[in-house]
Amino acid sequence: MTIKILNGVDVSFPYELKDAFRQEFPSAKWNSTRKEWRVRKTASAKLATWVRMVEESGLLEEIRAQQDADLTEAEIRRLRVSLSQHRTEIERTEEQIEQLKASVEQAHKLSAELDEMKDRLERIRAEKSAALREATNAQKSLLERLRGIIDVSEIEILRSEMLRDWRQLKSANSARFKERQTRLREIREDLAKAGLECCALDKAVAANFNRPDRDKPDLMLGLEFRLADDEA
Repeated sequence: MTIKILNGVDVSFPYELKDAFRQEFPSAKWNSTRKEWRVRKTASAKLATWVRMVEESGLLEEIRAQQDADLTEAEIRRLRVSLSQHRTEIERTEEQIEQLKASVEQAHKLSAELDEMKDRLERIRAEKSAALREATNAQKSLLERLRGIIDVSEIEILRSEMLRDWRQLKSANSARFKERQTRLREIREDLAKAGLECCALDKAVAANFNRPDRDKPDLMLGLEFRLADDEA
């Protein structure tokens, strides 16, 4: 922080001295290119005296101290801004960490639930296999009981013929339809004596020739035999 004189008439100094300089040298001209003030040649001695007085007055030291203080205040503001930014970043990062922790916890929970579901699925599959084996064995047992009692293929043939009878709602078809039902009823009675029953057979026996719109699906049911309720 100094005052510089060039050529005895050109002078540069801190901006804070501008007002004091202008009071002493009101006719001085400002050179914006060189950032200098120029006084008249006749004022060169006065300029040197003014510079010496300013330097001896301690104004330069005060200006330097003030500038340092301003710089320090600016640095404090900058640090405060930086601190605020860091604090915001920390808070945002902590929030993200909490979200990640929650996601990890949720993932662990879902993983545990998935493991539990896998175990449950294995148990269900095992139960299903056991049930299928049991059903297969039961079906075999029923088929053994059916041998010598009824002919399953005859039931299928009779039901197919009943479906054909429905193609034309004539009296002849109706008569054949009822004849087939009579035979199916006899087969059902033979089944009942053996302690067996069949829902599809019951449906066929109960079908109404005049209502194919309602009863036709019943004649398409699969044949499944089971023990009668009193033997189940």
